[in-house]
Amino acid sequence: EKRILITTSKTLLLRKDCPAGTFLINPSTIEMLESHLTRLLLLHGVTLYPSKFLTRCVVCNGNIMEVEDPIEQKAIFDEYGMPTLGEESDHVYKCNKCGQGYWWSSEPSSSSSRVKDAATHLLRLCLRSGIPIQGHPS
Repeated sequence: EKRILITTSKTLLLRKDCPAGTFLINPSTIEMLESHLTRLLLLHGVTLYPSKFLTRCVVCNGNIMEVEDPIEQKAIFDEYGMPTLGEESDHVYKCNKCGQGYWWSSEPSSSSSRVKDAATHLLRLCLRSGIPIQGHPS
């Protein structure tokens, strides 16, 4: 798949099944981490595809697919502990390999909101650093 792995984990790097194209980044400060990340992306000629951001499962790397069936949505909420359903329907997703459930919440303290904010910040950082993108960021 022509992928590289960037990690801050020495333990991951020492694992027997760790891919050959793995880079260890020192996270001593957030600025250093961001600088190392953008330099690696530029060095390897990476083009960003924002439409593919947040589309891979954190458990198994499968594809995250939207779930539209309300019964299946409720089953995901029940299994993964969604606190409340509120009046507006959150987007619900599920990994096509392992079944891990995901949903978006507009609450600023939710993990999904924090992840989206971090991805947006990193995209802006990469754009300022001159890393090319394919398509338009949303």
